[in-house]
Amino acid sequence: MPERTVMVCSKCGVTIDDDPMLGDKQGGRVHIVMPGFTWDLVLCTKHKQPLYDLYEDCVDRVIPGGTAVGADTIRYLPRVTDSEDGVQPPQFSGEK
Repeated sequence: MPERTVMVCSKCGVTIDDDPMLGDKQGGRVHIVMPGFTWDLVLCTKHKQPLYDLYEDCVDRVIPGGTAVGADTIRYLPRVTDSEDGVQPPQFSGEK
């Protein structure tokens, strides 16, 4: 028998019910993408709405998918190494 996952708001603890009439504004899992990491939250409709209230008018473009592309290749971020000649240009940890 299939299991049903019950989502609970990370902020207030209320159980989140599906409401397809709300579209993207319904409660559920939210990813807030930062330059180096992504916050993964579960928010109810009440606590998700302030995100729209604060930023909806400032959005230049909407990117389908919404998660950090290439997050699985984080090991390739540049790192700086010290040497006798001073600081070398960044080397990538994926290089051998």
